[in-house]
Amino acid sequence: MVPKEIKEYVRGLYGASPAPISDEIRTKIIGNEKVITVRPADLLEPELEKYKEEVGQLATSLEDVLSYALFPQVAKKFFENRLEGSAVAAELEKNSAVKSDTREEEIHYITVTM
Repeated sequence: MVPKEIKEYVRGLYGASPAPISDEIRTKIIGNEKVITVRPADLLEPELEKYKEEVGQLATSLEDVLSYALFPQVAKKFFENRLEGSAVAAELEKNSAVKSDTREEEIHYITVTM
């Protein structure tokens, strides 16, 4: 029994293998399944326009559309709450122990390498 991921690898779904796979091994693993010889991403249908239509006016930016594409249920609920002016956000702001500070402070970043 060969795991699905190995079959996909041998088919070329993850791109070309670093070393050639012999036809004998390929046939044992995937049988007569079609081998992908092009860039696998080229086989995907464009979906951005579909997501733009689905989310509609709730999305106010491309980032919103991408959030919806990755997390449709959560993003849609977030956008709806944002549109309504979420009472939860207002309540959290009101009860927050940490208040926003408008002072301008200089921030220093240090890069550590090992």
